[in-house]
Amino acid sequence: MELREKLEKRENKELAPYAFLSENSKGRIDFPEPKSTNRTEFLKDEERILLSKSFRKLSYKTQVFIFRSGDFQRTRLTHTLEVESFANDVSMALELNQNLTRAISLGHDIGHTPFGHSGERILDKKIGSGFKHNEQSIDVARRYEVSPKFGSEEPYFGRNLTWEVLEGILKHSKIKNPRNYSIFNPNRPATLEGQVVNCADEIAQISSDIDDAINLKIIKGNKVNELHKKLFGKPEVYRPWEFLKDLITNSKENLKEITRDNIDSIDYNLITFSDSMQEKMKEIDEFCKINIFENPQVRRTDFKGDLILSKLFDAFKKDIMLLPISERIWINKGLDNKIIVKNYIANLTDKSALEEYDRLFLPYRE
Repeated sequence: MELREKLEKRENKELAPYAFLSENSKGRIDFPEPKSTNRTEFLKDEERILLSKSFRKLSYKTQVFIFRSGDFQRTRLTHTLEVESFANDVSMALELNQNLTRAISLGHDIGHTPFGHSGERILDKKIGSGFKHNEQSIDVARRYEVSPKFGSEEPYFGRNLTWEVLEGILKHSKIKNPRNYSIFNPNRPATLEGQVVNCADEIAQISSDIDDAINLKIIKGNKVNELHKKLFGKPEVYRPWEFLKDLITNSKENLKEITRDNIDSIDYNLITFSDSMQEKMKEIDEFCKINIFENPQVRRTDFKGDLILSKLFDAFKKDIMLLPISERIWINKGLDNKIIVKNYIANLTDKSALEEYDRLFLPYRE
């Protein structure tokens, strides 16, 4: 018996009846390929995402606080690893498929723009049809991640991930263009593993934004302690664990009557926070909006990021030949210039966006 088959049998034996089993995957939707002898399909996807250029670039993409450097500031990569850790904790507690959970977690932001959500807003405005990083992540995973094919001048396009991993990546955030992704049933909930990643992403964001703001002296710790005392009854609290405990407890209650036979008939999310915790999270969101995102320091850096990406987009769209030669492969494939520029800018890191800006608009740079 092959190792993969042993791993699949172990899943059947050890996972909860509502977990998604690797052997039940709908497969790879872009082109068929033989199954591995020593890895499950979702473990293979984990490795493919980890080894992608788009994943490595996350280390140079800002989470929130752009143009800031420091030993403790989070990047899009550290955020992704926190999401993976939180999601894995929940998946393990609920006896779900941890390989599927981790693969979705690792891939959920590979299409994110430079300069955080500021960059996302600019591209959304520029292309008109709506830009969302989760949709871009799908497009990167299926087409725009380019890697060399040894012995051939034609490269590989995309990572050829499984349907379930792609679906989880798409559904971790609101879908703006559902018609473009009908193959993933956009109006249906994701697998339970995908729902876990969605909640873990919320936990990571709501926790890390405050920590980074304290380290950057944008807010004071005593103000956060006052909020903690109001919401949790004590000033010193590890927020992620409070959220995780609630999510696990509430989701276990939701899953009591769920089996492998009836899971597909459920048309709403089962992995959810309690009503009381959702209210607390809304209050923390409002706290962050007032005390962090509307802070003049943050607004000014967002403005600067908006300006840089906006000018880059306009310049490249006006003259597509300003793009690097490597991007001309997409011109030859007949892609619309606006989409080519959108993909190129979304794929930049903060550092490379600044360098491109200098090369185009500063006379002393080549």
